Amino acid sequence: NTDIMRKPITDVRVDPNQSERVYLATRDGVYVSRDGAATWSEMSKGLGTRQVLSLHIDKDSTVYVGTAGYAMYAYNSMEGRWVHMGRSTGFLKTWAPWERLLYQYSAFLFDREKKGRVYYGHFPGGFFISDDGGSSWRSSNAGMGNDGMFSLTQHPANPDILFAGTYNGVVKSTDGGAT
Repeated sequence: NTDIMRKPITDVRVDPNQSERVYLATRDGVYVSRDGAATWSEMSKGLGTRQVLSLHIDKDSTVYVGTAGYAMYAYNSMEGRWVHMGRSTGFLKTWAPWERLLYQYSAFLFDREKKGRVYYGHFPGGFFISDDGGSSWRSSNAGMGNDGMFSLTQHPANPDILFAGTYNGVVKSTDGGAT
């Protein structure tokens, strides 16, 4: 399908339980293929924006997205729509160092060992942790400075070690994101 390749793609994920199911995050919504990327369907109903920056597929095949300006969402497959995950700084708050809006939910990571723990990073700046699957969040910016975050990963041998790709390079936490 050549039309899908014209979309501004920001992330691609394959469902770990169904390898024929592929998801695309684009600046024009979310798309899914159920036939190994031969055909695509849009699945953006319920999103506050079509500008999707990041994707995550959980072990149970739940799909999560981070968006530009609105929030993080989880896909409710029973209802066929996206559900807001409860944090919406978006256009409502500013980031004091530059007086810029916190507008991009660019990076998020589900802790593979601590059930319910989710990390997410903003651009232009900000790092947050949830211990209840995204229902509530706390700021954890100690040591980050004025740095925008674009990607997050966990060390394969030690889940307390996190790495973040930022505007100015790679930042490392050895205490599960506390600092």
